[in-house]
Amino acid sequence: MIGLIEAAYEIAIAAGYPPEVAYIECCHELKQVTDLLYARGPDGMRRAISDTAEFGAFVAARTLIDDGVRARMSALLTDVRSGAFAARFMRDYNDGHREFECWRADARAHPIEAASARVRALMPWLTEAKHNA
Repeated sequence: MIGLIEAAYEIAIAAGYPPEVAYIECCHELKQVTDLLYARGPDGMRRAISDTAEFGAFVAARTLIDDGVRARMSALLTDVRSGAFAARFMRDYNDGHREFECWRADARAHPIEAASARVRALMPWLTEAKHNA
């Protein structure tokens, strides 16, 4: 999910959107959709959004999710079920988590993080909710 958000953000930035707008559109609004999906299921979520958004969701799904994506997702599941994922994780762990820490550093340095901080700074209720949790 985060990879898709970052890719969408990068595409929006390349298309000329300001970083904060790209962040809101690609990441921040995801909570609203996710909350609807969680509370109402897929059909209920689709009924709750605008016809334009629903049409766009159908177009995007048919454009993005193809046999190649399904094959890569299946391969990831196979790796988990076979133990290959756990073995890779343990190799990295035994090597001091070099790969993992590199990925973490790259993720922290992604431009979406700066836009995220600026947008969240404009929403004090997010900080208040965090402290009250």
